[in-house]
Amino acid sequence: MDPTAPAFNRVAAPTVEHLDQRALLIRDKFSADGWLCPRCYQVNNPIDNLLYRVPAFECTNPEKCNAKCPGTVELSITDCIMNTVRTNFLIRSQGDNRNCTAHAVLAGMDAALKIEGALRGVPVLQALNGTSLLRDYHRFYPDGVGHELQREWRGYHRYEQLLRVAQAFGVEYVSPMRTITRALRLQSWFRLITRQTSLDYLVRLIANGYPLLATMEIGRWFRLAEDGQLYMGPPAEFPGNHAVLLIGSVAKQLALPNNITGQSEVVPSLLFKARNSHGSTAHRSAAQGGYGGDVYLLAQDLGPYLYGFRIETPTWMLPNAA
Repeated sequence: MDPTAPAFNRVAAPTVEHLDQRALLIRDKFSADGWLCPRCYQVNNPIDNLLYRVPAFECTNPEKCNAKCPGTVELSITDCIMNTVRTNFLIRSQGDNRNCTAHAVLAGMDAALKIEGALRGVPVLQALNGTSLLRDYHRFYPDGVGHELQREWRGYHRYEQLLRVAQAFGVEYVSPMRTITRALRLQSWFRLITRQTSLDYLVRLIANGYPLLATMEIGRWFRLAEDGQLYMGPPAEFPGNHAVLLIGSVAKQLALPNNITGQSEVVPSLLFKARNSHGSTAHRSAAQGGYGGDVYLLAQDLGPYLYGFRIETPTWMLPNAA
């Protein structure tokens, strides 16, 4: 099985119609309040999604009044409960290795597996073995994740290479007995151009159980950012020296610098919740009892591409599985 074969290339992203249908799978879910547009007085009701209902960030008036949501509650994959099953998942740690891209993919598969289990009322306790993904990647890219010598294998290409490997071979489950090897495979994956994709569509993807693989630019202060804080990285034309997983969003009023006047202005902003791979003590805060959490990013600080995927439903989740 060759992950470089055309069969493992990307597919089209989910349509709005698909997201609408997926939202119908679960009825009982959290719902944020809608908002009244201060310009045109359009009522922007919460939009139904699989995990939670959330109103659009941009006013839905067909006349395009361009107003933004003044604020809503924080919503995240990690806070959801379906069929009495939580969809929270662990924070992975890359240690001192340069394989954040692989850990973002693994975290996304962790989240997708939890969601598939919750849809069926099945708590997922079995962990994925990240070593198997790194091993299979090495078979086709001998330098290993984060050490590729050829330029065309670096940057966002690394995401695509990892996704193809995960689709072809899957990621093995941790098996203490080492007697049975089972793997979780990707069914398909897609790519979005960040600057050409609406923010509301990105929010809906996450709210429908599609965590998004992203890149960002980090500086020396990144590790000091606390859970729930906004991190704005150093300027970069194409942010991409670190990989994270987008798992939630929040709309709020922020004081941001105006690029023309240089003065700070309070503007409605949409922030994306990003899960890092620096372990459970990174981005710690008092609210987390000293443990780590997640930071927030602005869309303008995301890299040029975003990736999402669907996993194959594990056979042991299917009805009448042996």
